Amino acid sequence: LGDIRAAVLIAVMVVLSVTLGFLQEHRSNRAAEALRRMVHTTAAAHRTGDDGTPRNEEIPIEQLVPGDIVQLAAGDMVPADL
Repeated sequence: LGDIRAAVLIAVMVVLSVTLGFLQEHRSNRAAEALRRMVHTTAAAHRTGDDGTPRNEEIPIEQLVPGDIVQLAAGDMVPADL
């Protein structure tokens, strides 16, 4: 509307807002990734040992194989394709 100072001030505020939003989102994504790396999800599995005796193990869910019997409790994540 012809007021150059107001236009410049609005443009500066928009640039600052976008920059701060980007920085905050970037920092929060880094923090979330660091938390994900700290969490190790395991499952309680009943397996048969080499000598034929059954045993219970806490193993990473990536190491579950067909035939493992998984013990679930309230609030547990269901691992693999159970």
